[in-house]
Amino acid sequence: MGLLLWVLAVYDVEAARLDLTPFMHVTVFTRSFLLVALAVLVALRVARPALLVFGVVELLGAVWTRRALRGEAYF
Repeated sequence: MGLLLWVLAVYDVEAARLDLTPFMHVTVFTRSFLLVALAVLVALRVARPALLVFGVVELLGAVWTRRALRGEAYF
């Protein structure tokens, strides 16, 4: 699992470095969907509720990315 996360992180870093904004727009959707998917897993009792914390963090990151892509973010 850690290796998979590292690979995805490399994609994100390269997309930012190369200014691949279409890729970044896609990640906003996928990162937002993660919370929904984790909530379903928790509801089905396949995952522990503590996992939702990661989903919330990803959702906040997606909102931040979306705002940055729209020129609204303040760093």
